[in-house]
This record gives sequence, C-alpha cells and structure tokens, in this order.
Amino acid sequence: MLNVAFWLSSCTSSAIRKIAPPLIVFKEQTMEKIDHPFVQKFSDFWAAPTLEGVSTLVHDEAIFIQPLSKPLLTSEYHKYFKSVMKVSPDIHGEVIRYSESENSNGLFIHWIMKFSIGSCQKEVSAVDIINLSGGKVTNRTVHMDLLPVLGSILIRPTVWFKWAKFILETSRL
Repeated sequence: MLNVAFWLSSCTSSAIRKIAPPLIVFKEQTMEKIDHPFVQKFSDFWAAPTLEGVSTLVHDEAIFIQPLSKPLLTSEYHKYFKSVMKVSPDIHGEVIRYSESENSNGLFIHWIMKFSIGSCQKEVSAVDIINLSGGKVTNRTVHMDLLPVLGSILIRPTVWFKWAKFILETSRL
C-alpha cells in the first residue's frame, strides 16, 4: 500500500496528491566537479543521449544487465537503446555521485534518469556498476526501481500502445 501511495503522489492530480503525499523526500546534491574521465563521459552522454554516443562509452563485446531484460551484448544493447529513444525521446540523466575502485577500472555511478510518460515527468534513481577496460565499458549492471514507471504507464491508457510496442521490440532481442 505504501508503494502505491508513493507513485500515485509523484505524478497525478493535486486531489490525489493531497490524499497520498510523498512518503519520503530526498535532497540530492549534484556534483560540481567530476575527477574520473569515464564518469565525465558518462555524465556528458546522459545529459543529451544519442544512439551514436553509446559507441563512445562501450566495448564492442560488452555485457549489459538491467531490470526487466535478459543480459544483452553490445549489438543488442544498441537496438534496445534505439527502442528506448523511440518510446522516450526526452530521456536524459544527471550523475549524483560516484565511487571507484583502487585501480579505477570499477565504478559505482548513482544517477537520476529523467523522462516523460505522456505528460507526466518521471525521475528514476539508478546505480550503475561498471567494469572498464581501456576506458570503455566491458560490463554494466544497472539497479533501479521500475515499479513507479509501470504504475504511471498503467494509469495512462493513451501511452499503452507505445509502451506495449517497446516491450515487444525489446523482448525479441
């Protein structure tokens, strides 16, 4: 019940928001300076993502693991990302913080993904666990809670077809 109240309050009418106010409010601080070259490239990419930009970040044989999808290889991920851009052309993100291993080849990047579902603006907190080789991703595992996204889709029949098409396209990869 609490999760339902949270996603309802995040993107619905003011009448519903009065009934179900946000349960937790986080104050995030943005990063003023990024000292790691890959994290800077990641941040620049997600500020204005493009299909071509994916290639600048990843090896040709990288592995991508994310919610609601089987593990993808780089060629499959390019197709997946193309579908993401079709369903949510305004998608972008902002790096909040990061942590790196002693040899700088392992990273944790906490970032906020922002996009629209119909007229509703959504923000999803994500943590990427990234392994690098030669400054490019060889393995990326992203953790995020997609339940609020699914809820926003379900209460908006006008976007069902668009998102159903996305699910069908990406399930065939």
